[in-house]
Amino acid sequence: MVKRLTAISYLKYYASYALFERVNMQRERTIIILPKGEREDYYKYKFVELMRFVLDNYKKTITFKQDKDIMKLVITNNFESPEKLLAFLIKFCNEVIELFNVKETIEKDS
Repeated sequence: MVKRLTAISYLKYYASYALFERVNMQRERTIIILPKGEREDYYKYKFVELMRFVLDNYKKTITFKQDKDIMKLVITNNFESPEKLLAFLIKFCNEVIELFNVKETIEKDS
């Protein structure tokens, strides 16, 4: 239980640097909420990079979904355990951080 809580705290930390608003883990799927539509800079530059990255590397795992002005990434939970899902999400967040060149900011904060 302690390992799972620690992994969740890591996920929250890395998700914030990956510029995700929220990560909602449910039994059947996980939903990553992207920044609200009013963040023009995000959708002009970073979203395009994210979309290419997901389509190149995760098109079988992650899909894009839009509800009104909220863009989401949806991941179907086909993982053997919550720990494996958490490990996948942390890895994905770190890859997005690297994609957005946010690594330097994390190192300064540490």
